[in-house]
Amino acid sequence: MASIYNISSWVGGTPYKKNDIIKNSDKFWYASQDNDDSATPAVGSAYWNGHMNVTIDSTTTVEPYFSWAPSYNVSVNHEPSIHSIQFGDGYEQRIKQGINNNRLDLSLTFESRGEREAAAILHFLHAREGYGHFYFKTPKPYSLIKKFVCKSFNSTFVFADNYNIQCQFMEVS
Repeated sequence: MASIYNISSWVGGTPYKKNDIIKNSDKFWYASQDNDDSATPAVGSAYWNGHMNVTIDSTTTVEPYFSWAPSYNVSVNHEPSIHSIQFGDGYEQRIKQGINNNRLDLSLTFESRGEREAAAILHFLHAREGYGHFYFKTPKPYSLIKKFVCKSFNSTFVFADNYNIQCQFMEVS
């Protein structure tokens, strides 16, 4: 298992195991399944994750995509951003602040993950450095692909080949 700080470049014809991390064309890719052939890392590949095509204003770009499924104990916090004005007679007027005033704040846990999967998840989060955005499909009942940052995450080594990871995903525009 490679360190999350020292990632090898992709080599065609090399067998890769699920959750192996490689670098190709200045992007990091994560094997979505065991791969014994020379499938080149690309968006939409059955063998590689880590990126998706995003179209905004008729322009399509390749953006980072977090593809791992969290454990079932997902916590979602809603704190709509509003501006409120209090009047002397007890009346209060409220208006929303900004275009997207009701952003999601997700508390995610990845429990009982093997070393390879834990390394891949931690590498992905570490590579964003707390400020780089990525896309993630929110769990049900939301079930939408939204843009997030992860400013806080931690991992726990439980026992041999068993790790828990906790992280906070904050929706951004």
